[in-house]
Amino acid sequence: MEAPKAKTVYSASMKSFHGIDLRNSPSNVDLSRSPMCVNMIRDTIGTNRKRRGYETIGTLDGRVNGFHTLNTPTGKSHLVHAGTKLYTFTPKNDEFLEVYAAANDHFSMSRQVNSKLYILDGADILVFDGETVKSVSAVAYVPTTMIGKDHSGGGTSLEPLNLLTPFRTERFMGDATNLTFQMGTAELDADPVEIKALNEAGTFDTLEEGTDFTVNRTLGTFILKEAKKTPVTGVDNLYVTYAKTVAGYADRVKKCDICTLYGMNGQRDRLFVSGNPEFPNYDWYCKSNDPTYFGDIWYSVMGQDDSSVVGYSVLNGQLLTFKDGAANDSNIILRTGIFDENTSQNTFKTVGNYEAAGALGKHTFASLKNEPMYLTTEKSIHAITPSDVLGERSSQERSYYISEALAGEEGLEESYGIKYKDFYILATGDKAYILDTAQAAYERNTPYSTRQYECYLWTGINARVLHVIDDDLYFGTTGGKVKRFFGSELGEQSGGYTDDGILTEKTVDVDGVKITTKESFPCYWETAEIYTGGSDHAELKKTFKHLVVALNAFAHTGCRVWAKINGLWELIFDYDSSANFFSWDDIDFEDFTFRTDATPTLIGGKFKAKKLLHIQFRFENSKPQPFSILFAKTKYTVGNEYRK
Repeated sequence: MEAPKAKTVYSASMKSFHGIDLRNSPSNVDLSRSPMCVNMIRDTIGTNRKRRGYETIGTLDGRVNGFHTLNTPTGKSHLVHAGTKLYTFTPKNDEFLEVYAAANDHFSMSRQVNSKLYILDGADILVFDGETVKSVSAVAYVPTTMIGKDHSGGGTSLEPLNLLTPFRTERFMGDATNLTFQMGTAELDADPVEIKALNEAGTFDTLEEGTDFTVNRTLGTFILKEAKKTPVTGVDNLYVTYAKTVAGYADRVKKCDICTLYGMNGQRDRLFVSGNPEFPNYDWYCKSNDPTYFGDIWYSVMGQDDSSVVGYSVLNGQLLTFKDGAANDSNIILRTGIFDENTSQNTFKTVGNYEAAGALGKHTFASLKNEPMYLTTEKSIHAITPSDVLGERSSQERSYYISEALAGEEGLEESYGIKYKDFYILATGDKAYILDTAQAAYERNTPYSTRQYECYLWTGINARVLHVIDDDLYFGTTGGKVKRFFGSELGEQSGGYTDDGILTEKTVDVDGVKITTKESFPCYWETAEIYTGGSDHAELKKTFKHLVVALNAFAHTGCRVWAKINGLWELIFDYDSSANFFSWDDIDFEDFTFRTDATPTLIGGKFKAKKLLHIQFRFENSKPQPFSILFAKTKYTVGNEYRK
């Protein structure tokens, strides 16, 4: 009797491991992506690794509202804003020192100008010089508003009022007879009036109020005790400085909470501020290289007041101002700096707009690969880039694979996004959604923005704000915790793969035996539903009988493998020490091996799952150790067509 023919064995391989796809069902996800991948990140193109853990390096008084770095030729200085306080932070010894206690308990944003850091907290603009913090009003520039005045007033306008201070200076030309001089306004503040008088020697004498002159604050006049004729014909000799508060002027800029740097001819030398809820479509800019001076006429009105300014980017030498989309689709306004010959002033002229999705979060703007990226009111992450269809610039989605998940998140307007290496990281709630700009995919289901980035999902983060210091990723929480992700200082030792050192016990059933392991944070990569290998066996019943997984080499690593069979996850291979190798740098006597082969190795082997249309695998390593998959391969045989 002739022996039955052996069944042909087929295989399905996973040779590239990219990001997550939360938009498509597991049956439609590409085999190189995962319908659920948690706490992994790109290692090299086509391979992922477990994210590193983090540690708490300080607990401050109040929720963390911002990180700020001042970078000068003498070194870097760092501030952390928590609650109503600002602390200097020294990364070398993780030391926090309170330097200011009157900040607003609100998200803060900063920019550096002339070796000083200017910080907006929604109630004031603060200035940090590397040692001390003070309100910018305390050091605000006092403008000379009028020159060439005589005793009756008049004169020529020189500089606009400074929104940050009630003080102003006017210059008068004294004569031999007149003692009473009219200032530019009445109802002066009670602050002392200062007068400096030019003398015959060409220097200035300081006159004292009450001794050398008196002031009628109601009428806005000062009266000299004796006439002060100018010693130089045609030259102002009386410099008068007084205070006159204009209600609401200071709050116009102090209540702003977003800012950027922009200027004439590509210079980044002026601070632009916006975000005042009372003036949602306004922004203001300062004097070149001097954020202590915001002229009262140096402002722009960005469209209508039914939509707010949310953020800024700079692209191709133009200032991009993003609005929230309440009014229309032209939500990005372009400006450029010009010199206005009629007024002899630098001004910033609107030169166009982009048809773009509205911006949602004030703290979600970052530029990667020369693409300004931001979170939109559509709850997706977009980039400003030339259209794939028209070649004109517009906003295009870059988060296709996670946008539906983002849409389900609450409080996205409070989310925080930054650039970290090649990644755009958006923290919201306890999650962080990540776009990898080094891995672009071309998605046919988004015809107007086919270029999409691979995406990742981290859990257990709870970051309110994010920051990068010396290539290390930091974050702050609503509970006042300042945390730092472990970096390369630990290499790939196991100690860098816990969150605050927390370990929990997890018990699983392996062939009727209860096995308990100590785990840190969850980490796994699930495959799509595997219907077929190189041949088209999608409609045939299959018996899966073998699986191997190639793991990258670490002193301690491993993989727990699950299979989803008939809708239920079953454990088919548990952790073992076969992938470990001996290293003096990372000895764990509970997971010890004498193996010295420090090269990638295979785990897995035989198993049997019969009469299936498809199967899914989950490759997990939630232990406090590194983990990275190089490739995986499963083998199967085919049977009859599927029938109910």
